[in-house]
Amino acid sequence: MDSKEYLIDLCSSIYPKSVHSEVARYSETKLAIHAIVALICKNFICSWYGEKIATKDTELVSNIYQLFDDIIDNARETTVDWEQIILDDLPMLIETHIVIMRKVINEKLCLEDFYQLHLYKHTYPHSLTAVIIQNFDNGSKLQSAFMQDFVGDFLLDKLVEKLAEPFIVVDLIRSICNSIETRKEEKSNTSQTNNWFQKIYHLFANFQIHGNKVTKKEEKFLPSLPITNNFFDHYIFGALSRCLQLESRKPLLFLSLKALQVFSNNVEFINSRFTHIFHSKTSSIVSRKGWMSALWLKMRHLLFPHDNKLGPSKEVPTVEEFEQMKKDASLGLQRVARLINANMILGITDVECDSFIAALTYDKNMNKFMLQRLIDYLVTSLPVVSTSSNTP
Repeated sequence: MDSKEYLIDLCSSIYPKSVHSEVARYSETKLAIHAIVALICKNFICSWYGEKIATKDTELVSNIYQLFDDIIDNARETTVDWEQIILDDLPMLIETHIVIMRKVINEKLCLEDFYQLHLYKHTYPHSLTAVIIQNFDNGSKLQSAFMQDFVGDFLLDKLVEKLAEPFIVVDLIRSICNSIETRKEEKSNTSQTNNWFQKIYHLFANFQIHGNKVTKKEEKFLPSLPITNNFFDHYIFGALSRCLQLESRKPLLFLSLKALQVFSNNVEFINSRFTHIFHSKTSSIVSRKGWMSALWLKMRHLLFPHDNKLGPSKEVPTVEEFEQMKKDASLGLQRVARLINANMILGITDVECDSFIAALTYDKNMNKFMLQRLIDYLVTSLPVVSTSSNTP
């Protein structure tokens, strides 16, 4: 169902014949993305264009195909500042949401209180839609109206609302946890388990002075300018300390982070090595074959479980089934925390895993807002898109 041949046939059954030869040459990742685009075209466009509006003209679908194909190519060629995104911007957004959700749950606040705490002006998805479609404006009122409905009403409203369903979120968490556990198990079966001395040796090996050759694949992920910032001054370290209360719960770890901040300010070698390690690890993860296509395949299964009409991957669970799903997701998080030693290093407890799942299932509209906020940030961070008024 997810083979390259199947995805080519799926796209070819919806796209016009004029693009079939191009589709057949696509990589697995690009095919996985186009499979979703093709199914969106089938549900949102072909359902009326060619049926309710009788025509055999395929230009509209061809233009939509070309539009998304250009977006995919441009996104692939865009240089992304992963250090800024992963270590500063996303931690700030997530920490803000965590702090507000704690207050909402502890004080049993309503949705309007949640919006007020976020200083939300009820502008989604309209303001975000305007930012996106302004880049495709060619003066055509028909195209503008179509893009307004397609992006605003369908993609940023109905589609995001579907993904924000608590049972969908919980199911996704369970899948991610199962995937991590399976990968860890496979890794332990195919390689010898390292003892602590070997782990310490590999840690120090990353700091070796020699052997700092950078591959071409890693080169584009490394900073193009000289390193001037302290690596340990990034927002994520303060956010982790505050959210997990490291100062009181893990004082030794808190002290170590503070010491690293001081040392990296005074010893350039430490700062540059940690920066290099971060970019090297990021490049290996981002360029790892298969993970991106697997992500888009999972998205397609959630949105189009039968590769036909948009619908839930399964029926809405009963109250008892949903409670069991939440329990399974929490247990999965607890097992993953133990697998990566987050319970010992960061002090993450089973109760906090339960609280995390409770926050994700508290209110669908709060999930929807957070997804729209993340989309807002990611879209407006691209150089070709202007800044939105919703992102702090």
